[in-house]
Amino acid sequence: KLDRIEETMEIIKEELEGIKTNLKEKELERAKKYLIGKTELGMDKTSFVSGFVGRKLLLENKVEMIDSELERYKKIKLSELEDLARELFDKNKLKSVVISNK
Repeated sequence: KLDRIEETMEIIKEELEGIKTNLKEKELERAKKYLIGKTELGMDKTSFVSGFVGRKLLLENKVEMIDSELERYKKIKLSELEDLARELFDKNKLKSVVISNK
């Protein structure tokens, strides 16, 4: 139902705002372990590796091996993530779109 859309959107904005201030080192470490583990498991598949290399080439115009990317993941600091969250989740800059079939 669309009658509570404004309330819902406000809750979403508050949650995104909270991400900027409520990040914890423990959560970051869990996320890094998950991402690294998932990536390492995917390395067994040719399609994963070719997709990874293709995306890097397309989006960043460089060819990079997965191992160097994993090292970058390991080096991410909480302060860097907080800075990125502040940049991405600026409440004044957020735009929203609601799509409905009614």
